[in-house]
Amino acid sequence: MTISFNEAHGFPSFLPFGIKLGEFQLSGSTDAIPLDQGFAAVVTATGVDAMTLATPVSGGPFSTPGNVLSTPGQNQLQLLVLSTTAHAHTITVAANKFNGTTHVATFSGTLPNWLWLYAFAGVWYTLGSAGVTLS
Repeated sequence: MTISFNEAHGFPSFLPFGIKLGEFQLSGSTDAIPLDQGFAAVVTATGVDAMTLATPVSGGPFSTPGNVLSTPGQNQLQLLVLSTTAHAHTITVAANKFNGTTHVATFSGTLPNWLWLYAFAGVWYTLGSAGVTLS
């Protein structure tokens, strides 16, 4: 597994409200997508990458109105997974953690393929996608 992190050029590495810019490269065959840094996971694997994604921690900067330090968590964390290779990659999460109903995201194996996710209350919600099917 190879994971590297690069700060976005010309932007600070940390922005207000826990938004972070950066990019991870995933080039292995079984990568775990890290959640502590970065906004984009770029899949550059030369074969199929069976990725895993942890359940986001419920709570976060806006869990209690007016109290930004109320409950540490990952609410409002966003993640973009972009494939730069034409393979049928997968992302697996715990049961019912994609949109509250599914747990596997399968890339079509054609380009472009991407999945944009938003964390809220311990679930990953889909903000957009191209060439990715959830099941």
